[in-house]
Amino acid sequence: MSYQKKFLSTVVSIAITAFPLVLSAETNSTNEYLKTMLNNEVFCADNIEKINYNLPETLPEVKIEKKTSINHSYSTILKELGLDKMTVAIDDKDIKEQSDKLDNKINFDLAFKLAMDSFMNDNDDWESPLALAIEDAYDVFDQEGNFNPTQEQLVEKGKEILFRVLNDPATTITLLSLSDYPPEGCETVSENWIFLIEMKKYSDHDHWAIVNRLGKKPVYNYGFN
Repeated sequence: MSYQKKFLSTVVSIAITAFPLVLSAETNSTNEYLKTMLNNEVFCADNIEKINYNLPETLPEVKIEKKTSINHSYSTILKELGLDKMTVAIDDKDIKEQSDKLDNKINFDLAFKLAMDSFMNDNDDWESPLALAIEDAYDVFDQEGNFNPTQEQLVEKGKEILFRVLNDPATTITLLSLSDYPPEGCETVSENWIFLIEMKKYSDHDHWAIVNRLGKKPVYNYGFN
């Protein structure tokens, strides 16, 4: 049982104990509401508007390649990006299960590339990894006596900071499995390859990259504190 469900189970127990005089009709309504929460339907719904609000109206289109396998070469992909020190905690069983059971026009390897590109270059969400690194860039320029850096300078410095954060064994990337709890935006694994990055420097955030399996939606990433 996930920690969210354990917490809600406790809430249900307290509610039942603390409010014994509630009318039966109201009690039934409350129980149905709490049951819905326990089924993971309310948590996501509450967050959809917040997450999507920060997404731009347009994003680069997804380039769809042939549905071929390159042997799940995420290590090679990271090495090409210069991120060979990053920890990969992806179970090959999850890759195979999602590749075999779900409809994919974008295979895992392409999805991994697209996700990494999004993490490293897309700061449209204000809590994305790059957006947080750009915030740190302000401090760097302040220390250097540059109190009015250009946007180009901030982005360039932010990418340098983020690269160092990503290329660290303390940074871990995982692939959400079919049984994992969904991300804050309520995206589903059945429709998307979903990657989660956890970074020690930004340990108060979780960050997800969402790659639609059919290439029908642009790739994007976001963070949540």
